[in-house]
Amino acid sequence: MGWRQCLAELVAAQKINTDADIPVYGIVTDGEHWQFGHLVGDVFTRNVTRFNVAGLPVFFGALDAVFKAATASTSK
Repeated sequence: MGWRQCLAELVAAQKINTDADIPVYGIVTDGEHWQFGHLVGDVFTRNVTRFNVAGLPVFFGALDAVFKAATASTSK
């Protein structure tokens, strides 16, 4: 999937934030499956779970968790 492009965008987001310790989050999809990852400092973590449209409630739960984590990290 497109993790190289996503990681490049996450690094760019870190530079815009001017603080590499603020987590930045990314989503990669091939149109059928979605995966999540985040970058803090120089540590990239990719969730190995792949979500798809057959499990929309689980996918939306994961997406909600990403938004909550991003909101929590910016409100510190």
